[in-house]
Amino acid sequence: RPDDVVVTNGSQQGFSLLAQLFVRPGKTVVAVENPGYPPARFAFAAIGAKVKPVPVDAEGIVVSKLPKDANIIFVTPTHQSPLGITMSASRRIQLLAFARENSAIIIEDDYDSEFRFGDRPHDALQMLDKAGLVFYVGTFTKSLLPSLRMGFVVSPPWATESLIAAKRLADRQSAVISQSTLAAFILEGHLARYVRKMRNVYRSRNHAVRTALVEFLPEVLEPIPTSAGIHSAAQFRNDFDISDVMRRAAKAGIAIEDLDRYWIGAPRKSGLAFGYGAMDEARIAEGISYLAKVLK
Repeated sequence: RPDDVVVTNGSQQGFSLLAQLFVRPGKTVVAVENPGYPPARFAFAAIGAKVKPVPVDAEGIVVSKLPKDANIIFVTPTHQSPLGITMSASRRIQLLAFARENSAIIIEDDYDSEFRFGDRPHDALQMLDKAGLVFYVGTFTKSLLPSLRMGFVVSPPWATESLIAAKRLADRQSAVISQSTLAAFILEGHLARYVRKMRNVYRSRNHAVRTALVEFLPEVLEPIPTSAGIHSAAQFRNDFDISDVMRRAAKAGIAIEDLDRYWIGAPRKSGLAFGYGAMDEARIAEGISYLAKVLK
C-alpha cells in the first residue's frame, strides 16, 4: 500500500530507523550475510544488537545455518552484497518459512535490482511474504546518482505508524523539493526510460569485466556470475596477500575494492569487487589488463 511507504534519507537511514525500532540492546540477535554489507550491520551494532554472521553459498544466505534465536535477518537477495549472486526461489521460500516459525522479521535490502539484465527476475521477498514479516528497503542512490540521498522503506502495515514516528523524531521529514522533483521524474516516465537504457549499458559492462578477467587473469581470479547491478566480483583461485595486492594496485593508479572488509572474522576466500557504474568497456579492459601486470 502507498501508505506503508516511508521516505528516508537513503537506505542507511532506513536501516538505522529499523534498528531503533526493533533492537533491544544486548538482547536482540541480528543475523547477517557473511560476507555482507558492512554499513547495515554497523547500524544494528550501534544500537547494541548481537550481530551473528551466516554463510552465503551460490543460492544466497544458508538458511540451515541461521541461529534459531535470530530476531532480525538482514539480506540482499537480488544482488548479494558483495558477491553479486541472486537468491534462488527455493531459498527465498525457506527463509520466509524460517522467519514465520521463529517469529523473526526480515529486512530486504534491494539496492540495485532495477538493473537486472539476466534471467527472469525473482519476486521480492516482501511480495512472497504472507505473514507481514518483511521490511523492503530501496534507494535511488544507485539507480540515479550518489548525491541523491533518497530512499524508502515499505513496511508491513502493523509497523508503519511506529516507523513514521521514528522518522519524525530523527529529522521530521526528508527534503520536500527533492521528493517532489523525483516524483515528477518518475510519473513522467523518465526513470523507467533511464533504467531501460542503463540496463543494457550495465549488461555490456558486466560482460566486459568477465571477458577481461578471463583474458588477462584466468589463473588468478575466478569471476562470480551475476545478472544484476553495477558491480561484479571475483575470487582469488590461490592464496594472495590482499594487502600487498591493494597496495600495488593503488601505486599503479588502479581503483579496486577487496572483499575482505565485507567479512566478519577471517575471510573464507579473498577476492576483488569491480564497480562499473562510471566506467565504459574500453576503460574496463584497460584497467584489468593493468591489474594483470601488477599481479604478475
